[in-house]
Amino acid sequence: MQYPISVGLDVHKNSISACAIDIETGEFVRKTVCYDAIELSRWLSVFEKPLQCVYESGVCGFHLKRELEKLGYRCIVAAVSKLPKSPGNKIKTDKRDAEMLARHLIAGQISEVWMPDVEMEGARDIARSYEVIADEVKKAKQRLGAMCVRYGLRYNKTKSLDTKTYDEWLRMQKMPSDTAQSAFDGMIAQMDALITEKERLIKEIVSLCKTERFKETVDALCLLIGIREVSAFRLIAEVGDFKRFKTARGFAAYLGLVPSEDSSGPSQKRGRITKCGNSHVRKLLVEISWSYIRAKNAVKKERDALRSEVISHARKGNRRLMRKRSQLVKRGKNSCVANTATARELSMWIWSVAIIA
Repeated sequence: MQYPISVGLDVHKNSISACAIDIETGEFVRKTVCYDAIELSRWLSVFEKPLQCVYESGVCGFHLKRELEKLGYRCIVAAVSKLPKSPGNKIKTDKRDAEMLARHLIAGQISEVWMPDVEMEGARDIARSYEVIADEVKKAKQRLGAMCVRYGLRYNKTKSLDTKTYDEWLRMQKMPSDTAQSAFDGMIAQMDALITEKERLIKEIVSLCKTERFKETVDALCLLIGIREVSAFRLIAEVGDFKRFKTARGFAAYLGLVPSEDSSGPSQKRGRITKCGNSHVRKLLVEISWSYIRAKNAVKKERDALRSEVISHARKGNRRLMRKRSQLVKRGKNSCVANTATARELSMWIWSVAIIA
């Protein structure tokens, strides 16, 4: 639907710069208000014709969109990465940005960001909180390990730091001075607090996985090698609705797992993956893909109440991924390149399993 008036909004934490363009007359109307949907709606109510608003995706999220839609205004959030950019435009101001958004909306050059509901957005926040805490736990253990190495204390039993034996070994170490021991004890306390928070988040995620909204898809994704409840929940929370992607290749492209290309005429040149889209899911899939190096069995423990169609499809995916990883290794591919290629293939199987679940 083409609206008679297009309104571009340059949204900041404390202010909104607006520019309304009447498509029929070409008239411009500008206004700057504080970040308040009610105050903005008062200004929008001056226009007698139907209007549509647009603002860029960013730190302000979807709050303004939800508030404006409650007040009866059509509002979309534009994907920043897909907005047309002019290399010759060297002047950037709030007023110009608002006008640019309004013009792009009139020209139909806006790619709308999919908006999750409040519950799914909360689930995504929990998933990202877990990701942050898990990274901080790993960094805390690395800092403790580095301090031990400085004082000649080395752990050589296993390479992995995510084990109970390593935690026990850390707590048994004694530093050569009282000041060093005080610092070491403080770092141990920080690590314990992070581990406690990580365990709390895991319990909360597991409980959410058992709810009606997540259970069926979580159980289906857990049939794939390397994916457990926490990983499955993180995938669902970040993606939201798998059905919004028409094809598996489209889903892989959304994650930035497809190769970049610079081809012209007869020459074809492909480079590294694009790394566009959701970096949280891309990072998670790359981590999961390392599981296929050690995988020897395509059958995982089956979940209750899953259709045979879903189970057989997941098994087919596991066999395909194991075979692909093995072929890449035999061809002498670099391990990181092979793992990224496996992650791309895995993303497409995740999409197909989630769709039929």
